[in-house]
Amino acid sequence: IFDDSANQKIISNARNAALAIGVLVILLGVLAAFLITRSIVNPIKKTVTSMMSVAEGEGDLRARLPVTGNDELSSLSHAFNQFVIKIQSTIAELQGATHNLTQMASKLSHTRNPAKSGIASQSSETDQVATALNQMNSTSQEVAQSAASAAEAARDADTEAITGSRVVQDSINSITQ
Repeated sequence: IFDDSANQKIISNARNAALAIGVLVILLGVLAAFLITRSIVNPIKKTVTSMMSVAEGEGDLRARLPVTGNDELSSLSHAFNQFVIKIQSTIAELQGATHNLTQMASKLSHTRNPAKSGIASQSSETDQVATALNQMNSTSQEVAQSAASAAEAARDADTEAITGSRVVQDSINSITQ
């Protein structure tokens, strides 16, 4: 009823069909693996590129990673974006503090100059007062010496006057006797 050649033809066709289906399944598997790999690798590459852009070179903190889906890479992108936002906020605060510090330093510098000038003026005036005090001390010593000399001269004059008065008195007494 069935011929061997017909059986062989059926087996050969079945084998060819199975081989064709096998090749097709393998091709579909390779294509699926390629698409799955690409759907995983491309977002990872974008994430790495964005992170490298922030870490090196310009360090643009305005850069954000796209958050699409609800997978691990989206979670990583979201966490990275939050981290960059915090860093950006911290840097903005530091810029404000630096600006305030610069203004305070400038004001302090402006305040220091008049104070320094006032201190120099006060020092000069103190030196002048010290010099005047030294001169007054020297002058008062000279006046004291002059007063002592004058007092001695007055005593000598008094002694001479008393001696002269005695001589005159003795002369008067000699004449009257």
